[in-house]
Amino acid sequence: MASLLVLALHGAAAQQLSFEGLEFRAGMLWIGNGFTEDGDGNPVQGSDVSPLRFSPGVSALFRLPGVWRFTPGLDFYYQEYLKPKDRPYDKVVPTQIETGSGEGDIAGTFGVLLSLPVGPEFHPAEDWRLAFALSPTLALRFPVIAIEGSETEGLFEYFYSGGRFITPELRARLGYRVSPQLEVGALLRGLYPIANLYAELDDGVEWWDELMVGLTLSIAYRFGAETAE
Repeated sequence: MASLLVLALHGAAAQQLSFEGLEFRAGMLWIGNGFTEDGDGNPVQGSDVSPLRFSPGVSALFRLPGVWRFTPGLDFYYQEYLKPKDRPYDKVVPTQIETGSGEGDIAGTFGVLLSLPVGPEFHPAEDWRLAFALSPTLALRFPVIAIEGSETEGLFEYFYSGGRFITPELRARLGYRVSPQLEVGALLRGLYPIANLYAELDDGVEWWDELMVGLTLSIAYRFGAETAE
């Protein structure tokens, strides 16, 4: 995936990288929580069901040579996370503010998805656009709102240790051009943390823990009229 990005950008530098416009989007982001029970089948106190969060975002639209496109972007979400105390496992789980700090340190956490998608784009019919992309996306989480005097250092350390913030992404987008410059679209994306590939799952953590799936609707504004390929 990284090699694809490097090769595409290298080719663009050798030829051309054309800025086309901006895309604004908003939708829902599902965040898998695969740790509601430990390895012995006991409930993990304070661990909530997999949350579904509102997530707005923006991307810049770049044209690469041929059918290739580069659409770097940022998406945002908010979620409370808990680091359970006095437990034999090192884990942070999504929770609710009502859980209270009696179960451990809780912080309101702002999430930023930094994506660098590169992939092909096709025009299956007049005014329609179909695109696929891979991205070495980074899931950056900032536990900035301490709840009930909680300490946030443990959460911050967990989020940025063991490569947990590296979440490769696969996405597909369908767009419809309503005018020479304006386009509406829908984006489906899936992100998987590479840390799950080598993490210890003996405590009962499911393989899909912290998997993210997003579905958003978007409006893209492209500067200047465009001729479909």
